[in-house]
Amino acid sequence: MNLRVLIWHSLYCLTLALSDIVTKKTNVTLGLIGIYCAIPGLKLNGSLITNYNITYDPKLIDYYGYGGFAFFGDLAATLAVEQINNSSKILKNVHVNIKQFSDCGGFYPAANTAFSGRPAGFAPSIMVEDLVEIHEDVIGVIGGEISSTACASAQELSSNQIPYCSFFLGSPRLDDRNIFNYFFRMFPSMRLGKPIALFLESLSVRQIGIVYQKDADSTLQIALDIVQTMQSKGIIVAVNVPLISKLTPAILDYAVTTFKQTTARYIIAIGSSDWLSNVVYTFGKRKMVGPNYVWITSNAPKPKSRDLMKVYGPDYYSFLTGLLVINSITASEYSETYYATLMSLNQMAGFNPLDSGIFSNFNTKLAYNCTMLMLLGFDKALAAASPSDPKLLAERRLQGIMNSSHFSNLGYQSLVYRLIQLTERGDMKTQYQFRAYNGTKYSISGAVHLGKIQALKERILGIGATDRELTSFEFYPDSQGFFFNGSLPLDGLPVQYSYTLEWQAGKIIVAMSCIGFLATFFSIIFLILFQSSAILRVASVPECLAIVLGCVSIQLHIYLHFGEAPAILICHLRNWAFNLGFNLVISTLICKNLLVTHTVGNYYYISCHYGEFLPRRVLLYYNVFLFLALLPTTYLVQLKVRWESHNESTILSITFFAIGLASLVISNFDTSSALFNLMKSICIWVAMMVVLLLLVGSRFGEMAQAGLLPTLHGPDSDPIRTPNRTRLSVRPNGTPNGLQLSSKCASNWIYSS
Repeated sequence: MNLRVLIWHSLYCLTLALSDIVTKKTNVTLGLIGIYCAIPGLKLNGSLITNYNITYDPKLIDYYGYGGFAFFGDLAATLAVEQINNSSKILKNVHVNIKQFSDCGGFYPAANTAFSGRPAGFAPSIMVEDLVEIHEDVIGVIGGEISSTACASAQELSSNQIPYCSFFLGSPRLDDRNIFNYFFRMFPSMRLGKPIALFLESLSVRQIGIVYQKDADSTLQIALDIVQTMQSKGIIVAVNVPLISKLTPAILDYAVTTFKQTTARYIIAIGSSDWLSNVVYTFGKRKMVGPNYVWITSNAPKPKSRDLMKVYGPDYYSFLTGLLVINSITASEYSETYYATLMSLNQMAGFNPLDSGIFSNFNTKLAYNCTMLMLLGFDKALAAASPSDPKLLAERRLQGIMNSSHFSNLGYQSLVYRLIQLTERGDMKTQYQFRAYNGTKYSISGAVHLGKIQALKERILGIGATDRELTSFEFYPDSQGFFFNGSLPLDGLPVQYSYTLEWQAGKIIVAMSCIGFLATFFSIIFLILFQSSAILRVASVPECLAIVLGCVSIQLHIYLHFGEAPAILICHLRNWAFNLGFNLVISTLICKNLLVTHTVGNYYYISCHYGEFLPRRVLLYYNVFLFLALLPTTYLVQLKVRWESHNESTILSITFFAIGLASLVISNFDTSSALFNLMKSICIWVAMMVVLLLLVGSRFGEMAQAGLLPTLHGPDSDPIRTPNRTRLSVRPNGTPNGLQLSSKCASNWIYSS
């Protein structure tokens, strides 16, 4: 088999050599950089590999390790170069050579299974120096680096105007065009914030929680992008938990406890497959995975050993039910050249021509597309040059125009993505698909949606996808019920509904608001116009005005439920309008009556201090404290205040009963009901009107009964009269005529003057 491959490759090279003799071509070089330290037996001169062999040797190259990843990506790039060298239409007078450069030095065994970028300084120092200064024939680079090494090399290559196409990286860090303006990739950026936000918005989800692997650069950048996008879209990040890679029971317990302190039901988890499997299993054992939760992950949660029974146990499968994995979506149909390219690649590697394993298990398709796009970009630059001399390309005199935007739309029909286009950040434009586990199989399905639920019960379901421009998300037909286990999980926040005039609830809100505002307006006018009345002076007009203003604030809280579904600002205004009004009403009632117990009943005056801008939970406790304080205040007023005109224990007790009953009724409402906010508003409105009626309405009734209100008369009569009213005159000592006071009470009389 290897002999046949060697003969085939030798004949191919001989054909190229003879072709160059007939037609003299200008040589340019394409650099291939990657994790070649995972392949044993390679010799290096600096970072340049001097003895690279394109024949696959299973004794040297681990098919599933980083060695296989580097080898098969290199093989696909080599095939693309050879096809272009054979082309009579692309780079006609140019011959493209290949040089391989290691970004991690010579071979060491650990690189094949757990490469982490070691040695860290090799790529930005030795390899980049070789590419930029020593091998000046290299005019472009194809790379299969990981993000920890690629960031350094991509930055240096961009600084020296050498285009770099990656077929592996997804880190959002590389999107910065100010630093990586010559970097582009055949892989969409893992900026998952926007596609996840589109998915959440399609379900009207308003809050999420996120847990992520913080000490890996790519996962950290992905998580930061998600948090920033959620905040810009008005989606609340209720809990944000960064964890290290090495998870311990104590760390996982901290994460679970933190999430349990919130109401977040949509949980986004960003990390490696092994890390995610540990997180999902721990949360599952603590009852935080299931039909009431939606998990969205960036990778399929699988342990390194792939032996689930040994690592976790059979219950692990059940924790995957409904779990979503977000990935870029591939086309369901292959191009005309797909199978021809696959056969050529297998022939070069010494495999069966129809073996699809290379394309299935490696990023070889992306490496092939990356190389083709790079070479088409060379051809475009050469065609735009004046004169169109290949030497300009070979001497790096066209590098200035070959930044990432130069490659954005070359009309390349790829193997599987059809027409390849790049975003303004140099990422490949693609759709993002959400796929859900059904809890019975541990594999992820392809991107093709079969449409029938029954046919999908044996596999994992693709439930929907974004468009390529990331402007919308659509579910596939019949997929929602399957994914959500038959029902849509709530996001943990009270459901907000639109109360407009088109709905009866909106009309009720408007009616209550009109009555409430008119009642408070009338109360303010009444208190101001008749503030000199003895009846109102006993009630203390300033405190009554403060209580009425509190009712205005509560009425504003009710009115803010009217209209379309509110923005975050309106929700905050509702909350603070109610809390401000509640504090004004209850604290003023308490302070006013405690003052009366002191001035009339020889009891001590207790001052009331208002808190500053407190957190919601502390403010809730404060409101509960004020509410409960009505009871001892009522008792003290009843015990110490002997004069009926000053004794407001009835008002206090009825207020306590009204607020308590309203709170009890509200607590029994279903927060997910469309009528929850309406019913809550009605209860609050009734309690507020009871307070107004007791405080202002009772005084209005007293004054009407006593004839102290203005009445309409003829021109010859008094505009105001008080028939059958015994007027009280004040003696010099300050007590009313006809009123006998004990010496103790007389000494405390202050309100009649």
